[in-house]
Amino acid sequence: MSKTFKLSGIMLFSVMGLQISRMLFGLLPLSDNISGWIFSFVMQCGFLGVFPYLLYKANFKNDDFLKDIRVKKKISPWSYPMAIVIGLLTYGVNVGASGVWYIILTMLGFTYTRGGGVLFTSPEVLVFEIITSCVLPAIFEEITDRGLLLATLDDVKNDTLKVIAVGLFFGACHQNMPQLGPTAIAGVIIGFMAIKSGSILPGMIVHFMNNFIITIGSYVSQKNINLGIITAIDEFLFSNTLIAIGTGAACGIALIFLLREFMRLNQKYQNKDTKNDVEDSLAEIYGYHTHDAKGLPMYYTSLSSTKDNAPTVKTKKSDYALLIIAFISAMVVTIFTYIWGLLR
Repeated sequence: MSKTFKLSGIMLFSVMGLQISRMLFGLLPLSDNISGWIFSFVMQCGFLGVFPYLLYKANFKNDDFLKDIRVKKKISPWSYPMAIVIGLLTYGVNVGASGVWYIILTMLGFTYTRGGGVLFTSPEVLVFEIITSCVLPAIFEEITDRGLLLATLDDVKNDTLKVIAVGLFFGACHQNMPQLGPTAIAGVIIGFMAIKSGSILPGMIVHFMNNFIITIGSYVSQKNINLGIITAIDEFLFSNTLIAIGTGAACGIALIFLLREFMRLNQKYQNKDTKNDVEDSLAEIYGYHTHDAKGLPMYYTSLSSTKDNAPTVKTKKSDYALLIIAFISAMVVTIFTYIWGLLR
Protein backbone atom coordinates (compact mmCIF):
# COMPACT_ATOMS: atom_id res chain seq x y z
CA MET A 1 0.00 0.00 0.00
CA SER A 2 1.24 3.49 -0.83
CA LYS A 3 1.69 6.24 1.73
CA THR A 4 -1.11 8.17 0.03
CA PHE A 5 -3.56 5.31 0.56
CA LYS A 6 -2.67 5.03 4.26
CA LEU A 7 -2.98 8.78 4.81
CA SER A 8 -6.35 8.70 3.03
CA GLY A 9 -7.44 6.09 5.56
CA ILE A 10 -6.40 8.35 8.44
CA MET A 11 -8.45 11.21 6.95
CA LEU A 12 -11.47 8.90 6.61
CA PHE A 13 -11.07 7.84 10.24
CA SER A 14 -11.10 11.49 11.37
CA VAL A 15 -14.25 12.31 9.40
CA MET A 16 -16.08 9.21 10.62
CA GLY A 17 -15.02 9.95 14.19
CA LEU A 18 -16.46 13.45 13.85
CA GLN A 19 -19.77 12.09 12.60
CA ILE A 20 -20.04 9.48 15.35
CA SER A 21 -19.20 12.12 17.97
CA ARG A 22 -21.93 14.43 16.69
CA MET A 23 -24.53 11.66 16.90
CA LEU A 24 -23.51 10.57 20.40
CA PHE A 25 -23.37 14.07 21.85
CA GLY A 26 -26.72 14.86 20.29
CA LEU A 27 -28.22 12.15 22.50
CA LEU A 28 -26.62 13.31 25.76
CA PRO A 29 -28.84 15.37 28.10
CA LEU A 30 -26.29 18.17 28.63
CA SER A 31 -26.54 21.94 28.46
CA ASP A 32 -25.46 23.61 25.23
CA ASN A 33 -22.33 24.99 26.88
CA ILE A 34 -21.10 21.76 28.48
CA SER A 35 -22.08 19.62 25.50
CA GLY A 36 -20.24 21.96 23.14
CA TRP A 37 -17.09 22.03 25.26
CA ILE A 38 -16.88 18.28 25.77
CA PHE A 39 -17.61 17.64 22.10
CA SER A 40 -14.89 20.09 21.10
CA PHE A 41 -12.31 18.40 23.34
CA VAL A 42 -13.24 14.92 22.07
CA MET A 43 -13.36 15.96 18.43
CA GLN A 44 -10.35 18.29 18.34
CA CYS A 45 -7.94 16.55 20.71
CA GLY A 46 -9.15 13.05 19.86
CA PHE A 47 -10.25 12.61 16.26
CA LEU A 48 -8.21 15.51 14.88
CA GLY A 49 -5.21 15.13 17.16
CA VAL A 50 -4.27 12.07 19.21
CA PHE A 51 -5.87 9.35 17.07
CA PRO A 52 -4.53 10.58 13.69
CA TYR A 53 -1.08 10.89 15.26
CA LEU A 54 -1.21 7.34 16.68
CA LEU A 55 -2.42 5.96 13.35
CA TYR A 56 0.36 7.85 11.56
CA LYS A 57 3.05 6.44 13.87
CA ALA A 58 1.60 2.93 13.55
CA ASN A 59 1.82 3.12 9.75
CA PHE A 60 4.99 5.20 9.31
CA LYS A 61 7.37 4.32 12.14
CA ASN A 62 10.43 5.89 10.47
CA ASP A 63 8.75 9.01 9.11
CA ASP A 64 8.72 12.46 10.68
CA PHE A 65 5.15 13.44 11.62
CA LEU A 66 5.94 17.12 12.19
CA LYS A 67 7.72 17.35 8.85
CA ASP A 68 4.87 15.67 7.00
CA ILE A 69 2.23 17.98 8.48
CA ARG A 70 4.36 20.99 7.52
CA VAL A 71 5.46 22.29 10.90
CA LYS A 72 9.26 22.09 10.51
CA LYS A 73 9.59 24.14 7.33
CA LYS A 74 11.58 27.35 7.78
CA ILE A 75 9.58 30.30 6.48
CA SER A 76 9.97 34.05 6.30
CA PRO A 77 9.69 35.64 9.78
CA TRP A 78 7.38 38.23 8.23
CA SER A 79 4.84 35.44 7.64
CA TYR A 80 3.66 35.61 11.24
CA PRO A 81 2.74 39.33 11.55
CA MET A 82 1.27 39.09 8.05
CA ALA A 83 -0.85 36.17 9.24
CA ILE A 84 -2.42 38.40 11.91
CA VAL A 85 -3.50 40.93 9.27
CA ILE A 86 -4.65 38.13 6.95
CA GLY A 87 -6.70 36.77 9.86
CA LEU A 88 -8.49 40.11 10.23
CA LEU A 89 -9.15 40.30 6.49
CA THR A 90 -10.31 36.67 6.44
CA TYR A 91 -12.91 37.55 9.06
CA GLY A 92 -14.10 40.42 6.87
CA VAL A 93 -14.27 38.13 3.83
CA ASN A 94 -16.25 35.58 5.83
CA VAL A 95 -18.73 38.25 6.92
CA GLY A 96 -19.41 39.00 3.25
CA ALA A 97 -19.38 35.34 2.23
CA SER A 98 -21.85 34.51 5.00
CA GLY A 99 -24.16 37.24 3.71
CA VAL A 100 -24.03 35.89 0.15
CA TRP A 101 -24.42 32.31 1.36
CA TYR A 102 -27.42 33.34 3.50
CA ILE A 103 -29.15 34.89 0.48
CA ILE A 104 -28.47 31.82 -1.68
CA LEU A 105 -29.75 29.33 0.90
CA THR A 106 -32.87 31.34 1.79
CA MET A 107 -33.69 31.71 -1.91
CA LEU A 108 -33.47 27.90 -2.13
CA GLY A 109 -35.94 27.54 0.73
CA PHE A 110 -33.53 26.87 3.59
CA THR A 111 -34.65 28.08 7.03
CA TYR A 112 -31.99 29.27 9.46
CA THR A 113 -32.53 28.45 13.14
CA ARG A 114 -32.52 31.20 15.74
CA GLY A 115 -31.30 31.06 19.33
CA GLY A 116 -29.24 28.38 21.03
CA GLY A 117 -25.49 28.45 21.17
CA VAL A 118 -23.23 29.55 23.98
CA LEU A 119 -24.68 31.39 26.99
CA PHE A 120 -22.02 33.68 28.45
CA THR A 121 -23.18 33.50 32.06
CA SER A 122 -19.73 34.27 33.51
CA PRO A 123 -16.19 35.25 32.46
CA GLU A 124 -15.19 31.60 32.89
CA VAL A 125 -17.56 30.67 30.09
CA LEU A 126 -15.76 33.08 27.78
CA VAL A 127 -12.40 31.53 28.71
CA PHE A 128 -13.67 27.99 28.02
CA GLU A 129 -15.19 29.16 24.74
CA ILE A 130 -11.92 30.75 23.62
CA ILE A 131 -10.09 27.51 24.40
CA THR A 132 -12.58 25.17 22.71
CA SER A 133 -13.67 27.36 19.79
CA CYS A 134 -10.48 29.29 19.04
CA VAL A 135 -7.34 27.59 20.37
CA LEU A 136 -8.15 23.91 19.81
CA PRO A 137 -9.52 24.31 16.24
CA ALA A 138 -6.58 26.52 15.28
CA ILE A 139 -4.21 23.75 16.33
CA PHE A 140 -5.90 20.45 15.59
CA GLU A 141 -8.01 21.34 12.54
CA GLU A 142 -4.89 22.76 10.93
CA ILE A 143 -2.89 19.65 11.78
CA THR A 144 -5.43 17.33 10.16
CA ASP A 145 -7.47 19.35 7.65
CA ARG A 146 -4.40 21.15 6.34
CA GLY A 147 -1.25 19.27 7.38
CA LEU A 148 -2.29 15.64 6.95
CA LEU A 149 -4.56 16.44 4.02
CA LEU A 150 -1.74 18.17 2.15
CA ALA A 151 0.55 15.25 2.98
CA THR A 152 -2.08 13.01 1.37
CA LEU A 153 -2.08 15.25 -1.70
CA ASP A 154 1.73 15.49 -1.92
CA ASP A 155 1.84 13.76 -5.30
CA VAL A 156 -0.68 16.19 -6.82
CA LYS A 157 1.48 18.68 -8.72
CA ASN A 158 -1.22 21.26 -9.49
CA ASP A 159 -1.25 23.78 -6.62
CA THR A 160 -4.54 25.32 -7.75
CA LEU A 161 -6.22 21.92 -7.62
CA LYS A 162 -4.82 21.31 -4.14
CA VAL A 163 -6.01 24.70 -2.86
CA ILE A 164 -9.55 24.04 -4.13
CA ALA A 165 -9.54 20.47 -2.74
CA VAL A 166 -8.39 21.66 0.68
CA GLY A 167 -11.03 24.39 0.75
CA LEU A 168 -13.89 22.08 -0.26
CA PHE A 169 -12.79 19.38 2.17
CA PHE A 170 -12.59 21.88 5.03
CA GLY A 171 -16.05 23.21 4.26
CA ALA A 172 -17.53 19.72 4.00
CA CYS A 173 -15.93 18.59 7.27
CA HIS A 174 -18.01 21.12 9.21
CA GLN A 175 -20.99 19.04 8.08
CA ASN A 176 -23.39 21.97 8.32
CA MET A 177 -24.92 23.63 5.26
CA PRO A 178 -24.87 27.21 6.66
CA GLN A 179 -21.13 26.84 7.31
CA LEU A 180 -20.22 25.12 4.04
CA GLY A 181 -19.69 28.20 1.86
CA PRO A 182 -17.86 30.50 4.32
CA THR A 183 -15.63 27.77 5.75
CA ALA A 184 -14.71 26.53 2.26
CA ILE A 185 -13.53 30.04 1.41
CA ALA A 186 -11.52 30.21 4.65
CA GLY A 187 -10.09 26.78 3.79
CA VAL A 188 -8.96 28.07 0.39
CA ILE A 189 -7.22 31.08 1.99
CA ILE A 190 -5.43 29.06 4.68
CA GLY A 191 -4.69 26.22 2.27
CA PHE A 192 -3.04 28.67 -0.13
CA MET A 193 -0.84 29.94 2.70
CA ALA A 194 0.18 26.41 3.72
CA ILE A 195 1.03 25.39 0.17
CA LYS A 196 2.95 28.53 -0.76
CA SER A 197 4.92 28.75 2.49
CA GLY A 198 5.26 25.03 3.19
CA SER A 199 4.06 25.56 6.77
CA ILE A 200 0.71 25.33 8.57
CA LEU A 201 1.83 27.68 11.38
CA PRO A 202 0.69 30.96 9.72
CA GLY A 203 -2.66 29.30 8.99
CA MET A 204 -3.03 28.48 12.68
CA ILE A 205 -2.76 32.20 13.43
CA VAL A 206 -5.35 33.08 10.77
CA HIS A 207 -7.69 30.35 12.03
CA PHE A 208 -7.37 31.57 15.63
CA MET A 209 -7.88 35.22 14.69
CA ASN A 210 -11.04 34.50 12.71
CA ASN A 211 -12.62 32.35 15.44
CA PHE A 212 -11.50 34.70 18.22
CA ILE A 213 -13.15 37.73 16.62
CA ILE A 214 -16.39 35.75 16.20
CA THR A 215 -16.30 34.57 19.83
CA ILE A 216 -15.54 38.02 21.27
CA GLY A 217 -18.24 39.52 19.02
CA SER A 218 -20.80 37.04 20.35
CA TYR A 219 -19.77 37.77 23.94
CA VAL A 220 -19.92 41.55 23.53
CA SER A 221 -23.27 41.35 21.75
CA GLN A 222 -24.83 39.01 24.30
CA LYS A 223 -23.54 40.98 27.31
CA ASN A 224 -24.38 44.31 25.62
CA ILE A 225 -20.86 45.67 26.21
CA ASN A 226 -19.79 48.85 24.41
CA LEU A 227 -16.18 48.71 23.19
CA GLY A 228 -16.27 52.01 21.39
CA ILE A 229 -15.06 51.89 17.79
CA ILE A 230 -14.93 48.07 17.82
CA THR A 231 -18.62 47.89 18.73
CA ALA A 232 -19.44 50.58 16.16
CA ILE A 233 -17.64 48.62 13.40
CA ASP A 234 -19.39 45.41 14.40
CA GLU A 235 -22.81 47.07 14.39
CA PHE A 236 -22.04 48.66 11.02
CA LEU A 237 -21.01 45.34 9.46
CA PHE A 238 -24.17 43.56 10.55
CA SER A 239 -26.60 46.44 10.07
CA ASN A 240 -27.30 45.49 6.47
CA THR A 241 -26.58 42.45 4.30
CA LEU A 242 -25.35 44.62 1.42
CA ILE A 243 -22.90 46.39 3.75
CA ALA A 244 -21.61 43.00 4.90
CA ILE A 245 -21.17 41.84 1.32
CA GLY A 246 -19.46 45.09 0.29
CA THR A 247 -17.11 44.85 3.27
CA GLY A 248 -16.31 41.26 2.36
CA ALA A 249 -15.51 42.30 -1.23
CA ALA A 250 -13.22 45.10 -0.06
CA CYS A 251 -11.43 42.79 2.36
CA GLY A 252 -11.15 40.21 -0.43
CA ILE A 253 -9.33 42.68 -2.70
CA ALA A 254 -6.91 43.60 0.09
CA LEU A 255 -6.48 39.93 0.93
CA ILE A 256 -5.51 39.00 -2.64
CA PHE A 257 -2.77 41.61 -2.58
CA LEU A 258 -1.50 40.48 0.84
CA LEU A 259 -1.54 36.78 -0.09
CA ARG A 260 0.53 37.54 -3.19
CA GLU A 261 3.03 39.38 -1.00
CA PHE A 262 2.98 36.47 1.45
CA MET A 263 3.79 34.08 -1.40
CA ARG A 264 6.52 36.36 -2.81
CA LEU A 265 8.24 36.79 0.56
CA ASN A 266 8.33 33.06 1.21
CA GLN A 267 9.56 32.24 -2.28
CA LYS A 268 12.35 34.77 -1.85
CA TYR A 269 13.19 33.39 1.60
CA GLN A 270 13.22 29.79 0.41
CA ASN A 271 15.35 30.58 -2.65
CA LYS A 272 17.85 32.26 -0.34
CA ASP A 273 17.93 29.15 1.83
CA THR A 274 18.14 26.66 -1.06
CA LYS A 275 21.86 26.05 -0.61
CA ASN A 276 21.40 24.97 3.00
CA ASP A 277 18.45 22.76 2.03
CA VAL A 278 20.57 20.99 -0.60
CA GLU A 279 23.36 20.39 1.90
CA ASP A 280 20.87 18.98 4.42
CA SER A 281 19.42 16.66 1.77
CA LEU A 282 22.86 15.37 0.80
CA ALA A 283 23.69 14.85 4.46
CA GLU A 284 20.58 12.75 4.94
CA ILE A 285 21.23 10.64 1.82
CA TYR A 286 24.96 10.06 2.23
CA GLY A 287 25.17 9.99 5.99
CA TYR A 288 27.23 13.01 6.97
CA HIS A 289 26.67 16.20 8.90
CA THR A 290 27.62 19.42 7.14
CA HIS A 291 28.42 21.33 10.33
CA ASP A 292 29.08 20.62 13.98
CA ALA A 293 27.52 22.37 16.99
CA LYS A 294 29.89 25.33 16.48
CA GLY A 295 28.97 25.69 12.82
CA LEU A 296 32.25 24.24 11.52
CA PRO A 297 32.28 21.74 8.59
CA MET A 298 32.14 18.16 9.74
CA TYR A 299 31.99 14.96 7.69
CA TYR A 300 31.77 11.31 8.40
CA THR A 301 30.89 8.30 6.32
CA SER A 302 28.18 6.18 7.84
CA LEU A 303 25.81 4.89 5.22
CA SER A 304 24.65 2.23 7.63
CA SER A 305 23.31 4.94 9.98
CA THR A 306 20.92 6.32 7.40
CA LYS A 307 17.43 4.89 7.29
CA ASP A 308 16.70 2.32 4.65
CA ASN A 309 15.87 3.85 1.31
CA ALA A 310 13.10 1.48 0.36
CA PRO A 311 11.67 1.97 -3.13
CA THR A 312 8.77 4.39 -3.10
CA VAL A 313 5.42 2.92 -4.02
CA LYS A 314 4.01 4.95 -6.90
CA THR A 315 0.73 6.69 -6.13
CA LYS A 316 -2.27 5.59 -8.17
CA LYS A 317 -5.62 7.33 -8.54
CA SER A 318 -7.24 4.51 -6.58
CA ASP A 319 -5.08 5.44 -3.58
CA TYR A 320 -7.28 8.49 -3.07
CA ALA A 321 -10.41 6.32 -2.77
CA LEU A 322 -10.66 6.54 1.04
CA LEU A 323 -10.12 10.31 0.95
CA ILE A 324 -12.91 10.65 -1.62
CA ILE A 325 -15.17 8.48 0.55
CA ALA A 326 -14.39 10.76 3.51
CA PHE A 327 -15.37 13.82 1.47
CA ILE A 328 -18.56 12.18 0.19
CA SER A 329 -19.49 11.07 3.70
CA ALA A 330 -19.06 14.61 5.04
CA MET A 331 -21.07 16.03 2.13
CA VAL A 332 -23.91 13.56 2.70
CA VAL A 333 -24.32 14.84 6.26
CA THR A 334 -24.06 18.43 5.01
CA ILE A 335 -26.79 17.83 2.44
CA PHE A 336 -28.93 16.23 5.15
CA THR A 337 -28.68 19.43 7.20
CA TYR A 338 -29.85 21.32 4.11
CA ILE A 339 -32.84 19.01 3.67
CA TRP A 340 -33.63 19.41 7.36
CA GLY A 341 -33.55 23.17 6.87
CA LEU A 342 -36.04 22.86 4.01
CA LEU A 343 -38.44 20.84 6.14
CA ARG A 344 -38.38 23.19 9.13
